[in-house]
Amino acid sequence: EFDSLRDYADGDDPRFIHWKATARMGRPIIQECRPERNQTVMLLLDTGRLMGGRTAGRTKMDHALEACTFLAHAALSAGDRVGFLSFDDRVNAFVPPRSTVVHLQSILDQTLRLEPKLVEPHYERALLWLKNRVRRRSLVVLFTDILDEIASENLLASMAILRPRHLPLCVTIRDAEWDLRLNEIPQRVRDVYEAAILHETLKKRRLGLQRLHQRGALVLDLTPRQLSAETLNRYLETKQKGLL
Repeated sequence: EFDSLRDYADGDDPRFIHWKATARMGRPIIQECRPERNQTVMLLLDTGRLMGGRTAGRTKMDHALEACTFLAHAALSAGDRVGFLSFDDRVNAFVPPRSTVVHLQSILDQTLRLEPKLVEPHYERALLWLKNRVRRRSLVVLFTDILDEIASENLLASMAILRPRHLPLCVTIRDAEWDLRLNEIPQRVRDVYEAAILHETLKKRRLGLQRLHQRGALVLDLTPRQLSAETLNRYLETKQKGLL
């Protein structure tokens, strides 16, 4: 939606130049748009075994829940509809998308009893559940983690369920300690072996995420410290670019 006009600044997208105003003023003028309201954001939370792993003092599920709450509050404040679904080997919580600010409490109520389980997440079952219940095009933000090739392949195959109706954003939570380990100077032979294993693990992880991106999903791989802010930035970028 059109909002206002202003002078062009370095870094502005040339597609938003208002040519009539530019010709009249004799200098480049940008038209600013107000992001569309009443779009749908679905928050999906994996509560399987990898989300029970601890990093930065808390479980990955706890970090993801904090990011979910942060994003839900921002989206509801922007006038969008927000829903929530959590799953492990089955769907264990579902809140249909609504747009009222008090709807945030409904989502929080469903998260109080959630705990990570020592089972593999069943992505296909969860995404089919979502597809059958949320018909309107949505930004589907999935908080999860992958470690091996099997998990990566399962997630890759299941993401196709959402396209082309929905826009998937896969957010994986990277251990904060990994970056510290990679920057350490090995002191023992064991340290060298552990660094080599970690490099190989991260290589497989990157390949899996690259394949997700190639299949049309937005992808973020974030440490807990980055999680809330970077996920919010990607949501705002999606709205600004009109991808929904």
